[in-house]
Amino acid sequence: MFPIFTALAAFALSLSWTPEISTPWYDPRATLLGLAALLFLQVLCGHAYARESRRRIPGETGEVRVRRLTRAENAYRFLALVFHAAAILNLNWPQFAWGTLRLGGLPGISVAAALVPYPLFVFATAAGIARAWRVPGPAAAPLFRTVLAGELRLAALPLVPALAVVGGFELLTLHRGLRLFLASVPFAGLALLAAALAVALLASPAWLPRVLRARPFPDSPLRSDLLRLCERAGVATPDFWLWPASGSVNAMVVGLRSRGRAVLFTEAMIETLSADELGAVLAHELGHVRHRHSAVYAALALGAVCALAAAETALASMGPGAAQTAAVAALGGAIALAFGAFYRRFERQADLFAARLVPATVFIATLEKIAALAGNVRKVWTFTHTSIEQRVNFLLDAGVRPDTAARFERRLSRAVTAGLVAAAFAGGAGLWTAARQVREAPRERARILAEEAASEARAAWEKDDHEAALRKAAEAAKGDPKWELLLAGMLFEAGRAIESRPHYEAARAEWADGTEERIEIEERLKLIEGMEERRRATGR
Repeated sequence: MFPIFTALAAFALSLSWTPEISTPWYDPRATLLGLAALLFLQVLCGHAYARESRRRIPGETGEVRVRRLTRAENAYRFLALVFHAAAILNLNWPQFAWGTLRLGGLPGISVAAALVPYPLFVFATAAGIARAWRVPGPAAAPLFRTVLAGELRLAALPLVPALAVVGGFELLTLHRGLRLFLASVPFAGLALLAAALAVALLASPAWLPRVLRARPFPDSPLRSDLLRLCERAGVATPDFWLWPASGSVNAMVVGLRSRGRAVLFTEAMIETLSADELGAVLAHELGHVRHRHSAVYAALALGAVCALAAAETALASMGPGAAQTAAVAALGGAIALAFGAFYRRFERQADLFAARLVPATVFIATLEKIAALAGNVRKVWTFTHTSIEQRVNFLLDAGVRPDTAARFERRLSRAVTAGLVAAAFAGGAGLWTAARQVREAPRERARILAEEAASEARAAWEKDDHEAALRKAAEAAKGDPKWELLLAGMLFEAGRAIESRPHYEAARAEWADGTEERIEIEERLKLIEGMEERRRATGR
């Protein structure tokens, strides 16, 4: 099942990352039918995942089964993201939302309209997961509602701040001068977007618990014990929250500043772990705080944004499709190699910190208990976490041979330094890109104004306002010579073929031999030459 889902995702990604083979024509019926087909395929994959979850393999141990089903479920969730990307990039959904439904240009709403298919895929995915987890009896419907609510909350985590940031960004671009500046210096827009996301990240302790529908941790002796543990760790007192996560045994810490952080415990964790075990979990989260893991992630993310901007500019000569494909592939590889590797090692570093803050035996027993509560997943590893078995073995080895932990800390410190240096170089490349874009901004501004004038010229021509169309076309040709062909074509169609000749000759230099535009130019010039010869022959 995992190979099947992976193959489907790879096929959809190959379409998404190659815009040159996107549908060259637009028909809203085709868009809706294509979206329905992708949703139907996701539902079929949900049936396949449900059948896989009920399949029994002779001789398969519980841990192997959990690992197999975890891979299938992760691939099934990823498939929804890939299908959504295919709907956006290959089925012309944004054109349907912005053009046919007339939602384009509305700040915030236009972006939300482009993301409408994603909740549909989340709904289909939740149906498949609920079908896989379903047990006979009246609990089936409540299970689907619970799974759907959880999936929507997970989807809201990145979407809510992203929509808020992009909506605010679109409000700024309503000002024509600012819009032209951001269009002519794209890196400025990326910098503004990165700054807005940084603000959202800094404010995450305030909004994230509310998105997750968490409630404050009640005053109790347990909360007092947790606060004392923070004092022992030398960490500013965070806010504690209870997170209703449908039976999941988990915890996380959010926030970049030394004060105002939030630690979220799932309600299932509070119900199943003892006070000492909760202290061990908190010690692990405090390890992330003491080693400033969130700040390192933020620096690496900023470097990735700068690297993306520099890569898009450097690869622009390859054509927009190739540039996008290469840049996205490079960024995806960097995330897979850097983020995943750092995340797994940061988890191990937080384990070491926790094993020193609380008794190591208590922390190891807590890890084993969490693995058992999660369904005997001791040997299961993920993209961000090594398996519980590997983590426990590392802690046992570090307890017997202290040089193991010291060697790991040295290597991780060098890796973090190298990552931050790479992020600094990427930032330098981003600044170089910004300087280059600022230098070329007047030319890019003229090109953008020419495109706007050409668009207005076409609109006026469709309304039979030929004089206004010719004025706008002349304005566009003055700003960018490639629009000489548009002006020449309008003059020719308006019965002023002789006047169009110098514009056709100017346009000839802008189009390569063999292109449709160049063929059209040569044909029109021949026609004009024939007209001039007839005029000379008749003496007119």
